[in-house]
Amino acid sequence: MPELCRFFGIVIAMYYDDHAPPHFHAIYGSERAEFCIDPLGLLKGRLSPRALALVTEWTALHQEELLEAWNRRAAGQQLPRIEPLRIGELQCPNPVPPSSICVYWMATALN
Repeated sequence: MPELCRFFGIVIAMYYDDHAPPHFHAIYGSERAEFCIDPLGLLKGRLSPRALALVTEWTALHQEELLEAWNRRAAGQQLPRIEPLRIGELQCPNPVPPSSICVYWMATALN
């Protein structure tokens, strides 16, 4: 299974011979899930709430690249690497004071 990305211990991959709808696989330890690319959503499987939030955030940031990868996969072309989620890209849950950098949320998301 070609790996598209890896961040915070989560592996994102696509199979070349996979079925519609356009989706990818997320693997976190023994947890596995499939995510629809557009519209973004969990197709099947299970991830911990923190891993689910991180994968959802990453998918929202890279939806166009994921669709391009799906199309390349269908054409038998090599899949591109996609940038990982970085701490500065994490969106903080509401309500959060504007001056906060969400240290608590980021720390708990990485545990």
